[in-house]
Amino acid sequence: MSSNETPSVGDVVKLPKHRGKITGIVVDDTCETGWLDILLEDGEIVKWPAVQLKTVTDELSDEQLEDVIGGMSSRKFEEWVARKLNERW
Repeated sequence: MSSNETPSVGDVVKLPKHRGKITGIVVDDTCETGWLDILLEDGEIVKWPAVQLKTVTDELSDEQLEDVIGGMSSRKFEEWVARKLNERW
């Protein structure tokens, strides 16, 4: 994604500073008003205006590498996201 595009499902994004140092994953981008559903690190899902989000680049900084916990297969990740979404409904 270039810096001028709206984040899409699967993009890792950083929320504005007033929420603290928070990153999340876009899990729904179907809202026509420009709000996205973001799955935060703690499992909370929030709606946030796309124009306020910064997409995290493919390359991780040293600071971001400290937050890396481990790898997960695509299938396991999809199951985890589905489980988290279902817990909210």
